[in-house]
Amino acid sequence: MGTRRSIPNRSLTTTLAVAALWLAACGPTDSPICSPTDPSCAPPQDTTNGGAGVMSVVSVLPTTGATAVDYAANIVLRFSAPVDTLAAGDIRVGTLDGTLTYAGSLVTFDPAESLAPGTTFQVTATNVLGTSGEQMTAPFSSSFTTREVAVAASASASVSEASTGGTITLDTSGSAGTTTWRQIAGPSVGPLTGVSPSFPAPDEMGTLGFELTATDGTDVESDTVWVTVFEDLERALYVSPNGLAGNPGTREAPLASIQEAIDAADALGDGTDVYVAAGTYAETLTLAANVGLYGGFDADSWDFDPDVSMTVVEGGSTAVVARGASSIRMSWMHIRAADAVDDGGSSIGLLFEDATDALLRGNVIEAGAGMDGRPGTDRGTRGGRGGDGSDGGGHGSCSDATGGRGGGIGGQDGWNGGRGGAGGKSAGSGGSKGNGDDGGAGGSGSTGREAGSPGTPGDPGPIGSSGAGGAAFGSVDDDGYYPAVGGTGGTGRAGFGGGGGGGGTNIVFAAIACGGGGGGGGEGGVGGYGATGGLGGGASLGVLLLGASDVVVVESDIRTSEGGAGGIGGRGGAGQEGGDGGDGGSGDGDDRYAGGKGGKGGRGGTGGPGGGGGGGPSIGIVAQASVTLDASEGNVYTLGPAGPGGISGGTGINGQAGTETEVHVVN
Repeated sequence: MGTRRSIPNRSLTTTLAVAALWLAACGPTDSPICSPTDPSCAPPQDTTNGGAGVMSVVSVLPTTGATAVDYAANIVLRFSAPVDTLAAGDIRVGTLDGTLTYAGSLVTFDPAESLAPGTTFQVTATNVLGTSGEQMTAPFSSSFTTREVAVAASASASVSEASTGGTITLDTSGSAGTTTWRQIAGPSVGPLTGVSPSFPAPDEMGTLGFELTATDGTDVESDTVWVTVFEDLERALYVSPNGLAGNPGTREAPLASIQEAIDAADALGDGTDVYVAAGTYAETLTLAANVGLYGGFDADSWDFDPDVSMTVVEGGSTAVVARGASSIRMSWMHIRAADAVDDGGSSIGLLFEDATDALLRGNVIEAGAGMDGRPGTDRGTRGGRGGDGSDGGGHGSCSDATGGRGGGIGGQDGWNGGRGGAGGKSAGSGGSKGNGDDGGAGGSGSTGREAGSPGTPGDPGPIGSSGAGGAAFGSVDDDGYYPAVGGTGGTGRAGFGGGGGGGGTNIVFAAIACGGGGGGGGEGGVGGYGATGGLGGGASLGVLLLGASDVVVVESDIRTSEGGAGGIGGRGGAGQEGGDGGDGGSGDGDDRYAGGKGGKGGRGGTGGPGGGGGGGPSIGIVAQASVTLDASEGNVYTLGPAGPGGISGGTGINGQAGTETEVHVVN
């Protein structure tokens, strides 16, 4: 309890006192503008130590023998001459501390504190010198008495601790004057009427504060009283750093582990709650239904003061968990989740899954840092090179001078090469185009004294599609947060087939034999595998609510650290080389000419790059859309930076930076 008294404005009091002294010091014939510092204003000496060259006190306020003096009065002495401040002698008001101020012949004593009521004070002055050498021949002494206090405030309560619903009665015994009660802390108990109001304790744990004011119309005094409300004092277990495992959990013999106390209360099954003294507890907690958890108690006295007595839980990367529990209460706990340690791992202060009717009030909830995501996997080539085209048939009978088959028949998965043109008597046949939109052109058949023209190479296959960048927020499920993974790149497209070579000719008129056949085009090479995306960065989440309902988070300090960086996307594998074109069938160099060589198959396209992983989010409260959440009152959020998105493995898509916000709702 504490008492205070209303003190008048000292500056105003000082001004009034000085003005009164001026009026007292100036004689009846003085000018209306007479100044108290003007020696001509002084009335005849009223002390016994007057005379020429003598320093004396002309007057004093409060006057000698004055009674009912106000507690805030200053003491003012007027001397017969201006005071020499370098040799001011000794001026005292009893044993009070205060400040002396000099203004010519005026000396003001300003007490350091209000004067005690109903007390007589002695004012003395000795050895004070004037500026012209005036000396005091005798000490000066005066006294005054302050007025008595007519009010007193003495506040008390019938109990200092109460269970919810228990009766509390406030008491004004020892008070004087008109008294008024006012509630200054805790859940409202309703109007406080009468001298000694009585009311039931509210239905939630906390501290109630009440101020009693007493007044007589002039003086005002006040006093305060505090009551701690427990859920149920008869059903309580206590935990302290001074406790021991296996203790009964009383205040005198507390437990040492919070989890041990929660488990013991859960086993009792009667709504027993757990009260935890200040200290640091290195344990990860699993809450239980119908078990309240309250910190903020002194470890020795068990006085409740959460602003001073900090109850700290140093948990794992998910520090506190509640699954399928109802009627959860947790207040005035400082929860710290450790930094994540696995690739893409998250740090979560509180994880509630399918919890109902939960009240989290007055807590500090602190999440650690999320871990960076690992890079995506680089990929290599797949399969073998494209198949070679067949050689064209040699010159001779026309039935032998066939064009070579295009490469890829029975080969890999690339586009087949074009068939070579057949050798002819007077003109060779043209080769076929390589398969695929951008297959090589077939060579033209010979019509004169030259070999058939070669087929052209097939074009390379297109690069695989880029994997998508990871999103700003991944997903949540029963185990917590899953990072936003970058997408896998697409497989490179196959290279296009080479064109078949043109057939040769025989220029001998009416010849029976034909020129050589054209070589078949080579098969295109298969594309490379697409790379996997980078793993997203881990999250830093203060509170994660999954499938919960009726959750209230109020008056809490929610802090997060940095989210992890998204992983780099992998690089796609190179495509395989295309097959070679077949050789054209031979001629004899005299009157029969060879077929053209088949075109080479195009190289397979490079696999697509993996997308960069999404950056890890940094969020105060994450709740699924189905959760009924009230976080509207008095919460303070201090958020660390979200993690940056990972870059793609090449020319692909980077991941997004993580989400950074106070409250985030997900489906």
